[in-house]
Amino acid sequence: MPPPLQILLLSIPIESVARDFAASPFGPYSMLAATEVPQPASGIAASFDAVLLDADRHADAAPLCDRLAPASAVLIVAADRGPEATLAWLQRGAQDVLGADDLALPGLARRVRAAIERQRLVRASRQAYATDLATGLPHRQQLVEHMSQLLALREREPAPMAVLVLRIEGFTTTESR
Repeated sequence: MPPPLQILLLSIPIESVARDFAASPFGPYSMLAATEVPQPASGIAASFDAVLLDADRHADAAPLCDRLAPASAVLIVAADRGPEATLAWLQRGAQDVLGADDLALPGLARRVRAAIERQRLVRASRQAYATDLATGLPHRQQLVEHMSQLLALREREPAPMAVLVLRIEGFTTTESR
């Protein structure tokens, strides 16, 4: 049996969603209800597969979404679900925008699972873009990008920096088994 998916509920009572998650075939799920987010938020989010955030109860919900979205699937619960508000949350990295009434409906666990899988696909595609799929190492363009960032940082904050470059002849012709 696979390990349970970890869900963090921020300002959402666990009783309002527990029944749907317990009965769902898309689990198993393990949930933690919290009212405050420990700092740093991105570190705590990395240990959860999904975060359900009640935007109406968190004054800092928008910056919190920015910090949480890269690490886990974030689903926003907000009263105003107009097109502009929904698009704004999605552009911030939220996987889905729900209304408070959606918490009581069957199918929430399915939506959370779908958001988790979309987030995993995004992470996998970013990693595939940045690495050589055969070796798992960063490819040349990624090296150039990192070097540019490091050089810009060193212009602002001078500090020692070293670069080690290895050229291995015939490496592209070898196969890993």
